[in-house]
Amino acid sequence: MSQQGYPPQQGYPPQQGYPPQQGYPPQQGYPPQQGYPPQ
Repeated sequence: MSQQGYPPQQGYPPQQGYPPQQGYPPQQGYPPQQGYPPQ
């Protein structure tokens, strides 16, 4: 009596990470810090 595990656990639904995390809105640093006023 071997344990094959039925039903087989494949992980359903498969976890692909939805929605995919691309970082939205993308952080470009706005407004850009140029150091104003200049010292």
